[in-house]
Amino acid sequence: TKLGLLKATGAYQMYYKDLTISADELLYDEKSDIITSKGNVSIAGENLYGTFSEAKFDVKEDKIYFVGPINATYNNLSYTGEIGIYDNIKETFEVSGNATVTSDINVLNAGKLFYTKKTGIVEVFGEKGQFTYFGGNRELVGKYAKFYVDKNLVEVPGTFSFKYESNAGENVEGTGEALKLNTTTQSGDANKPVLTQGKNRIESQKGVIDFTKGVHKLKGKVLGTYGDYKITSEEVDYIEKTEIISIKVPYTVNSKTSNLKIWGNNIDFDTLNYKVIAKGRTNYINNGLEAYGTDLDYDLLKEEGKFTKEFYGKVPSNGIELSGNLVEFKNNSYVTLKENVKVNHMDFIG
Repeated sequence: TKLGLLKATGAYQMYYKDLTISADELLYDEKSDIITSKGNVSIAGENLYGTFSEAKFDVKEDKIYFVGPINATYNNLSYTGEIGIYDNIKETFEVSGNATVTSDINVLNAGKLFYTKKTGIVEVFGEKGQFTYFGGNRELVGKYAKFYVDKNLVEVPGTFSFKYESNAGENVEGTGEALKLNTTTQSGDANKPVLTQGKNRIESQKGVIDFTKGVHKLKGKVLGTYGDYKITSEEVDYIEKTEIISIKVPYTVNSKTSNLKIWGNNIDFDTLNYKVIAKGRTNYINNGLEAYGTDLDYDLLKEEGKFTKEFYGKVPSNGIELSGNLVEFKNNSYVTLKENVKVNHMDFIG
């Protein structure tokens, strides 16, 4: 035509590269070399297929510009969104506007997604400053991420937060930095992780967050806060199902309201029931009693417990020294010695 425009209406098909395009309307601009397809647009090709409201084929640039709603699959990844661009030369696919990309159980929702076929990386740019990743029942939020599709890896170089329902039925929430999450095992390394579950909070310099097993391994300077009690150590396993802190290296348990202090090298701290199960040599101080022994079971709420082996204790205020192999005691109340008992005092030895 004189204007260089060709318009066709009615159901039709056209072919572009390896793509078959179906639509209700076709407009070809000879001057710009752009083909616009409108109405019930569907595209089928080897790596790209889907449905769109509109698709513009820029023949010179070798690009396709999409108007949504977009429901497309490119290189086995499923996309939805409002606006899209496919670059046939660079083999990239971009979707923006409430965009999502889905791979198996992994779903990323963001303001913009940019996938490069050659690298196998989806760059994820947050909607209003944040993106959301859903993997199973986990929800991870951040500002920017890279999804390495072939490596099953989501990398969040900046800060992130997460939440999910634990095996015990409670919500687990947390924050951290520099996460590398394996999307198959749902576990990964992170810096400065902080986890909260109910009344419990634990933080460290680094750690491995495991959403599937629910066992989070925290390292560096670890601090756990549980009601009136604090735990410090260099290496902690937090078992979310039982809410037990398991430590096999030096640790200290302190009370924020008294001078209670328990320390040793092997402990399971039951944060639900506030009970300490310590193995091996364990030290104990509370009010007037200073003691050590082997294998301590102690109830922090009842302030009572027992050493099962090699107990030695003293009360500095009155000079009493006690020893035995099976000792039960209660703070400010009693000490009961049952095996190999020895009692020393300045006025009495027995």
